Amino acid sequence: MNKSICFLISTAFAFSTASAQLMLDFGPTIPIGTDLYNSPAHASGAISVSDTTWNILGKADVSSGLLFADGTAATGVSVNLGTETFAGSDVISFTTNPGKSSALGTGFNGIDGGAGWFSEGIFADQSVGTDGIWGPDNAANGLRIDGLVAGAYEIFFVGSNTNSNVGGAIMNLYSGVGASSNSFDFSSLMATSSTITNNTFWSEGENYARATITLSEGQSLFLANDTTGLDNDRGFINSVQINAIPEPSSFGLLAGILGAICLVRRRRA
Repeated sequence: MNKSICFLISTAFAFSTASAQLMLDFGPTIPIGTDLYNSPAHASGAISVSDTTWNILGKADVSSGLLFADGTAATGVSVNLGTETFAGSDVISFTTNPGKSSALGTGFNGIDGGAGWFSEGIFADQSVGTDGIWGPDNAANGLRIDGLVAGAYEIFFVGSNTNSNVGGAIMNLYSGVGASSNSFDFSSLMATSSTITNNTFWSEGENYARATITLSEGQSLFLANDTTGLDNDRGFINSVQINAIPEPSSFGLLAGILGAICLVRRRRA
């Protein structure tokens, strides 16, 4: 009985931390095998390689049925996609979705790669970093996520035109929080930028952007990508991973309480 109580408490603790990770893949390609954990968040250790449940969104909104990375239901969480009201407006409208979805991956990096650069290494096969959504041309694209619980989150964002032969394209990730809205004005926000120069391993700033935000109760998360660099002046979205960051104080306190309870139970046994 005592061992069962300890097991249930430990399981609940693990569940509460693992269920705060959401993985979104955009475009038509479905990751399988090792590509399920071929991603920035897995490579950094933020998400366990055993948590491999991706939500395949294509270019459509999802109002229900999303899953967390560990396969549990993301009840109440929804994703709305949007595109710039007009090129250069710096305002994403969630009443219009990006118009194009493709497997991509035919381009090469013009700086340090040859033909097939975007179909090799981390971008090979069914990589979540290769296929994506975009459109219209020269416009930024974005998404709004509703229903996440309050707390701090880190965001791993991949967004590049992997059909392009232009090296050094820069993806500018803008992140914000606020009340749910049909628009996201990112004109006053500071971008987290990344230049696509590495196809060998996932590296922050070289093939993905990383940002941190803090959500209050009831707030939505807003993201926008405005990629620049010659023929890349349009916002691509390949994949997004969101990982909840436990507060060190509360995390340690909870772990200590659980450990003490288990110890007392075992001694009484």
